[in-house]
Amino acid sequence: MKKYIAIFAALLLAACGEAFAPEDAISPKQYVMVKGLLYENTGEINNAPRCGNTEGKFPEILPENELPRKNGQANFSGVGGWQNGTEPMTIEVLYKDDWYVFAEADREYERECDFGLSLSAENANSTGLTLVYSFSGEPPREQLSADISYYIERKTEGGWELCETVIDDYGWCLTGFFISPDSEACEDVDWEWLYGELSPGVYRISKTVIPDTDYWNACTFRAEFEVE
Repeated sequence: MKKYIAIFAALLLAACGEAFAPEDAISPKQYVMVKGLLYENTGEINNAPRCGNTEGKFPEILPENELPRKNGQANFSGVGGWQNGTEPMTIEVLYKDDWYVFAEADREYERECDFGLSLSAENANSTGLTLVYSFSGEPPREQLSADISYYIERKTEGGWELCETVIDDYGWCLTGFFISPDSEACEDVDWEWLYGELSPGVYRISKTVIPDTDYWNACTFRAEFEVE
């Protein structure tokens, strides 16, 4: 008798779970790689009106148990293009008729898009620093430029937390910073207009590097720094 009760309970739970699960819902363990960052589905849907153009697509679909390592890879089928998210550090991915919000995955991963480039920070203070772009080995053949935009995160006990801006509405000009392949390139960044003065702590700044104006193959680089 107990055996039949257990089987009935299992079937009831399975039926209820199936009845209340969103149709065609994306698993939270589905990933894409965009601009050299691994993004994971949050399960949130944002179908707010938007332009019809996508920033990029996913021409390579991997098995669901693999993590993307290159831009344009996803580990689930039926995915459309992506657009930059309405919130910093997010993108929105089209799956059938819905736009799902993806955030950077909180896990270690590897990528294949570093151009032999590294990013470091010097002369950091509460309102700015100098970014140093340098190459290890032979520089790439393509011309590289750093996007003018950036964002700053503060290190906390729970991980990295995006810093709040002192203004709500802001934009970026279209010009970028050319990275010379012949020597180290230095870029001065002044964020007082955007973040104000940072309090003492450990931070990191993120910059997107674009090869030959090929935005689909851009890669995000980060440099840690300390404000005393």
